Amino acid sequence: RTSGKIYGSGSLQEIHDALSHSASSICETCSIAEAWSVLRFRLNWSSVLMSKTLHFICRAQGVSRDPAVPIDNAIVRSKVWPAFKSRLVKGMCPDSWDGDGLGAYQRYMTAILEWASQRGWTTTEMESTIFDEYKRPRN
Repeated sequence: RTSGKIYGSGSLQEIHDALSHSASSICETCSIAEAWSVLRFRLNWSSVLMSKTLHFICRAQGVSRDPAVPIDNAIVRSKVWPAFKSRLVKGMCPDSWDGDGLGAYQRYMTAILEWASQRGWTTTEMESTIFDEYKRPRN
């Protein structure tokens, strides 16, 4: 359904090399910053695809406590962000979670980390719970 968006113009070798570089970078730096840049600029991937990929790279490397978690448009950006933003004090709202930049993703992850910490959960548990709650139709 979205293979053209996923693979873009990159060859399978370019994708393999970018993923390998990203995994090595995460392992060496304990950060997704360089990996994000590689996936975004070498492969021209969207934040949705990058975040899902980075989540699984982190999990494959044994990060279980607070790995990067996926962001999506249908639930997180269209439902969770507006609900979160509406509960904030006027003028105190952080910048949006929209876009493919690392900053937008980091703002989303900051919220996930804070909410998970308040509950003693992992980021994976928090993201899964939010996704399940917001995918249900609202009355």
